[in-house]
Amino acid sequence: MTTQPTPVTQTKAQLLALFDGGQPAQLTMRNLIETLFTQAVDPVGGVTYMQTLPRSTTALLEDVTAAINTTGKFTGKVVINTTAGTIVTAHGAAAADVWDALAGTTAHTPV
Repeated sequence: MTTQPTPVTQTKAQLLALFDGGQPAQLTMRNLIETLFTQAVDPVGGVTYMQTLPRSTTALLEDVTAAINTTGKFTGKVVINTTAGTIVTAHGAAAADVWDALAGTTAHTPV
């Protein structure tokens, strides 16, 4: 069984630098990062936090036994693919359900 890589904390500026350019796909990614890094306040504790996204590699996204596919997966879950530098969403909650690219095409199929 493969394990997930240790999470690496990156600032919004570091993530935006990955998509530094004027191509439509890069602009879409930059807009998504800006949206996802919106500050929010917890109404109970009054704690300010930054929204973050889970990260995974292509190999783990395509491994049906990997934790990214077996633990906490739900339809629409958003994950940053650190190998490809892309963002994918879960098509379903089952471990074998595919991960879709933002364009709606299948990006990874766990086997």
